[in-house]
Amino acid sequence: MQLFNMMTKHPQTFLVWVIFIFTFFVRLEAIKENNLPFTTDQGRDMIDIRGIAVGGKPRLIGPTTSINGVYLGPFWYYFNLPPFIISGGDPASILVWQIIWYQLAGLLFYLILKKENPPLAFFTSVFFLIMPLGFNTSRYSWNANAMPIFTALFILALYHLGKKVSARRALLTGLLAGLSLQIEAAFGILFFPFSFLYLVFVSRKLKFHLWHLVGFLATLVPQGVFEIRHQFP
Repeated sequence: MQLFNMMTKHPQTFLVWVIFIFTFFVRLEAIKENNLPFTTDQGRDMIDIRGIAVGGKPRLIGPTTSINGVYLGPFWYYFNLPPFIISGGDPASILVWQIIWYQLAGLLFYLILKKENPPLAFFTSVFFLIMPLGFNTSRYSWNANAMPIFTALFILALYHLGKKVSARRALLTGLLAGLSLQIEAAFGILFFPFSFLYLVFVSRKLKFHLWHLVGFLATLVPQGVFEIRHQFP
């Protein structure tokens, strides 16, 4: 009866939940029985994550980039610690974790935007959940493949910041800009300048810009410590 009432009174919400569940199981079905690539990139990540979880050796830098000697921050490793520990080091668990976050990001579009614009919330959420790129990036765990997730979270943070500027929201936006830079530098490097300019348009108060900068700089602390410890290699 409750399901029927939801279908009749809130058809958009019901349809979003149906698509959410359906696309979730489609993504899981594609990797059933460990049907997923496991390349040198995934092997490197597993070794580094194992060093943190089992060896007790915190990482200050993350995966290498296409530029020799330039590394991402360690966030990708710590982001994947929970599934690694819970599964006992099963590589598939990290991909399942990535799929869960992708689904949640799509659902958040609807839950957050529906209060202001239900049609926009519906189509944004549905398109995010069903877009072909989303299924392609859900086939194997790789830091760059998580970029759609953090792009979605960053956009939602900007939306919240635009609705009401506050120190907490400015800090969160800067933090997500910095973490996105650690996921994929080639694209994530645009987030902080973009959010800075966005904040200039919505508020001229210096304190909000300082909180935004603090959130971003906080994500660079591990790499800064690494550089200091190793005489800026």
